[in-house]
Amino acid sequence: HGYGLKAHVGQFHALGAAGAAAELGAISVEHVDHIDADELELMRKNGAIAVLLPGSTFFTGAAEHANPHAFLERGVPIALATNFNPGSCPCYSMQMMIALACIEMKITAAQAIAAATINAACAVRAEERIGSLQPGKQADLIVLNIETPEQLPYYFGVNLVDKVIKKGRIIYE
Repeated sequence: HGYGLKAHVGQFHALGAAGAAAELGAISVEHVDHIDADELELMRKNGAIAVLLPGSTFFTGAAEHANPHAFLERGVPIALATNFNPGSCPCYSMQMMIALACIEMKITAAQAIAAATINAACAVRAEERIGSLQPGKQADLIVLNIETPEQLPYYFGVNLVDKVIKKGRIIYE
């Protein structure tokens, strides 16, 4: 599908795998709950995106989430994903991932929304088609029952979706 090299590393320990993946040209490195400064620099230098998976940390009861601020301060873009699987994250709710990122990782709603949309699209090499509302893109979006983006993490665990629009057409309301 053209996703490029991806690596799920650093969930439990910093072993240098995130840096090695970046040096090998990984488009993204997932988990990265534990990462050292050298790995961060290699990710920055090689343009790898850090895909944070707060649901895995939450479900497994791990003590530490990835530190999004460490990536952002060094110029490494962050994306959010669910890592949906039966072992470490049986949750496919991106609303919950955004809430966990804001509440547990201390990022703003705006940062979390960018991480879950345009940055996530970049992490799968789909930013030319999806991830933002721009002329020529697919116009995939959801309309939420909230007044401001800052309310999104506040109502965690609640389905806030009012409408789903795919390729410019309403497919759910």
